[in-house]
Parts: sequence; C-alpha cells; structure tokens
Amino acid sequence: MTDQTAKKYAFPLPQKTYPAKLLLTGEYSVLKGSSAVLIPLPIYGARWKKMDSLRSDWRDLLSGFISYLRKNTSESPFLKIESMEAAFEAGYFLDSNVPQGCGLGSSGVFCAAIYDAFGIKNQDEGPIQVRERLRLMENFFHGKSSGLDPLVSYYNKAVHLKSEEINFFQTKQKATNNNLPNVWLFDSEKKRSTATLVNSFHKFLEDPDNSKSFFNEYIPIIEKATLHYLKGEWQEWYSGIQEISLCQTKIFKPMIPDNIFDLWMDGLETGSYYMKLCGAGGGGFFYLFSDKENINIQDFKVIPIRQYLSTLITD
Repeated sequence: MTDQTAKKYAFPLPQKTYPAKLLLTGEYSVLKGSSAVLIPLPIYGARWKKMDSLRSDWRDLLSGFISYLRKNTSESPFLKIESMEAAFEAGYFLDSNVPQGCGLGSSGVFCAAIYDAFGIKNQDEGPIQVRERLRLMENFFHGKSSGLDPLVSYYNKAVHLKSEEINFFQTKQKATNNNLPNVWLFDSEKKRSTATLVNSFHKFLEDPDNSKSFFNEYIPIIEKATLHYLKGEWQEWYSGIQEISLCQTKIFKPMIPDNIFDLWMDGLETGSYYMKLCGAGGGGFFYLFSDKENINIQDFKVIPIRQYLSTLITD
C-alpha cells in the first residue's frame, strides 16, 4: 500500500477498547419486544492492532462479511467499505480476548469496532439509528440480531431497552448494593452456534402451546425481574431470577446441555443457587446466582461478576 493510499483512508484506527457485554434479562424475549438489561463486561474486550500482513483467519471472515455488506447496504450505505478493505490490507485487525460462541457478544464487539472506525456518521445520529445499523451488520453472524450487543460495546454503557426505547444507565454506587446477590459466569466449556439456536427458537414458537407459554408466562417474568433490578430491589430481583431459572427449564430445555441441566435442577431443588441462560444458551457461559458468598461447582470454572452489576444502577 502506498503512502498516498494510507493517507486517503486516514489510518491509524481508534485506539480504545470495545468491551464484551452481559445480557442480564431478556434472553430470547428481547427478539419479541420484551424489556432487556445489558451491561459492559470490561474483563473481556478488543482493540485495533496492526501487523505486517492480514492473518488468514481474518481474510476468510472479512471476505464474506464485506460481500454481505456490499449486498445489504448498497441502497443506504453507512460504511466506508473501501477504507475498511484498505485498512485490512494494511494489516489492521481486532485483537480480542472475548471468547467466541460463549454468550459475551464477540460478534457485537466486532461490529461495534467496525462501525466506530468506518461508519459514515452525522451530527443527528442517535442510539436508535446506530442500533439499526449495528443490527444489520450483526445479522451476518446470527441471522437475526437485536442489535443490542454491539450497541453496548459501541457506547461502552449499560442499556435498558423498553418498548424499543433505549435508555442508558447512570453510573452510580448505592448503599443498597450491599444486598445484591452474588453472581458468577459459569463456563460450560462447550461451543455453540447462536444462529442455529435462534432459528430453533423461531420454530419453537410456531407451536401454539409453546407460543402461549412464552408470551403469557415467560415474558411477564422477564418484565417483573427487570423492573426489580432497575429499582435496586435485590431480594425481589433474586426471587425473579428463581422464577426465570425455573421457566427456562421448561421453555428452553433444548438450550441447556444435559450435564448443565443436572446442576441447574440441583440448584433449584436445594435453593442454594439458581442458573440462567447467558445469551442463546446451548453452550458457552451460563449465569449462576446465589445469596451465599461462595459456590463450589466441581470441574467447572466460575467467574465472579457481581462488581460489574453493583455500579450500574439507574436513578
């Protein structure tokens, strides 16, 4: 690449970290219009870096992604695709430690970084427009995306979605956070395909009985738990997590691996902890909630994340 070409495409790229995300409430229901709460998870993230040449795995990914973008954004372009290609050819790539296929938004981080670096933005641009653009981009990976994962990574802010209205959290510590239950990420050490799981979910809803359970039982529980979280009503929120945990064993049983299901049910039966999907389920990470200080799950890794919840509460 010549110096003139590099100058034309305004390298280098943004030097900041795009964090992973956690979907606290709204697994699958957010695809059908329910409320959702998402927060950044800064222990995982990605940054732009430069190598002498583009890695082969990036070439394979970007070839399909750029073809998809050319086809799906031709009528309303919002990305500088030529600049993107030039940057990649110059050796730029995303150095990421976000586990793939684990529910932490690895594709969302990717889309957020791409849009931040190569998006065609305007002064009136708001989170609704950004979300729609990020949604279209992430559809490449998932078939159907809510656009929320990359939105959290792009703004590096917690998000409350209600009736398609996007509200960002205020970062504020409250004394009542001392009553927040302990929360861990539970690593199933099993990979999964989000697109496949989402397709299975839509087929699941084609059955009238399944659809009735989902809309009349599951979504109201999600709405109630979300409200308790936003109000900092931790005891009620923890009870809501128990309800979600039990409901997910009925509605999303195919998304829970057999060895995880036994542990899941043991927590419900003993009341010592409650488990929940982290994103699409099927593998990757799961949530584990408890009012106890320590949980010992043999042969599985757990990551404490309570601190990331306790400082992100709305007024």
